[in-house]
Amino acid sequence: MLLVAAGCGVAAQTSGPDLRALVDNRQWFELRDAVDAANAPVFFHLVVSCVFDDVRRAEASLTRLIGSAAQSPDVFAAHGMLASAHMRAGHYSQVLSHLRAMQASRPDFGGLAGAIGLFTALGAYPEPAVSRRRSSQVRMTEDMFLPVSIDERPANYGFDTGMDLSVMSETEARRLGLAIHVVAGSEFQDGASGIRTGIRFVIANRLLLGDFEIAHVPFLVVSREAMPFVELPADKQGILGYPVLRTFETIRWDRTRAFQVGFESASKRPTPNMCVPGNSTPVVDGRHGTRRITLGLDTGSSRTFLTPRFARDFPGVVEQSAKKESTLLRGLGGSTAVDVITLPELTLCAGGFDFMLRPAQVLPPDPSVERDTYHVWAGMDILAQPRRITLDFRSMWFAAE
Repeated sequence: MLLVAAGCGVAAQTSGPDLRALVDNRQWFELRDAVDAANAPVFFHLVVSCVFDDVRRAEASLTRLIGSAAQSPDVFAAHGMLASAHMRAGHYSQVLSHLRAMQASRPDFGGLAGAIGLFTALGAYPEPAVSRRRSSQVRMTEDMFLPVSIDERPANYGFDTGMDLSVMSETEARRLGLAIHVVAGSEFQDGASGIRTGIRFVIANRLLLGDFEIAHVPFLVVSREAMPFVELPADKQGILGYPVLRTFETIRWDRTRAFQVGFESASKRPTPNMCVPGNSTPVVDGRHGTRRITLGLDTGSSRTFLTPRFARDFPGVVEQSAKKESTLLRGLGGSTAVDVITLPELTLCAGGFDFMLRPAQVLPPDPSVERDTYHVWAGMDILAQPRRITLDFRSMWFAAE
């Protein structure tokens, strides 16, 4: 899902047409390589720092950018990207600062007032923080839920790399005795269904997974009737979102249902093959045949789809088998039926592993939902193919073994 106005599209109007095209086309890995190899304008250094999660360097680049071109559209875009980067890290006061800077520049920009309302409300509470950092391993349930403790009470929660904030049902919030706060005028758009929902939240004082403890964790609150909670038992009414997973710094799961967090990064990593250009959803560098593609890793999705971007970049592949079908996309806001093109199979490589999609369904364009940020919307069906999956948010590395 995407919180309204927490991030914005890049509207750079600087020199360097090749770099500009890479930004417009969301070619983050090619942009990084080009910026490293050239004397690029500061804006493009800022973009690379943001999407590869080097927030400190991005803030330094913003200071330089403001000093050279305070009224440039680049500054507005830079504030939006930094708002997203700080949101991923749980730095809500910094998110609010960047959103207010955007509002001062463009007061009528859509969604800003609602986002400012949300982060003003979150800013009244302490920001998430690690209380105890210990490498831990737990055993997932058969349906991939994690045993956690919320304010001393046990539960089993899902984990969703594509979710901007953690989520629980209203039923779960009341079971835990958490005060529910309503944010007037704010809403989020579910990334699967495209449906918008009003925002309520709670603050969990202590979240424990194994021996790893995080304090002051915000959870959005949705109806007990929302997907997927309407289909889940009472002990599975929560989902850990991207900011919590990032706070663990490293996560890994395998076919035995072992789930590890907080383990040491490998001492030496090659160039990062993972970035996060928005509020959530890691994007991984991959290949289809000899050509570069990107995969959005969404552990909250049970299914994998090809996006309209794949159809544009590989028209020959899609046109070979134009079998049209209908499928249902389901998310927190509800469900929506879409027409898809189904291919018999497709192979791709990412993280050192050759994945097979059989069949492979291509989503249609939808003006109300952003589906062009990567070529493959990778869900848990495809991520279950390797023996083990590792996400290292410290070194921005994805491995499939």
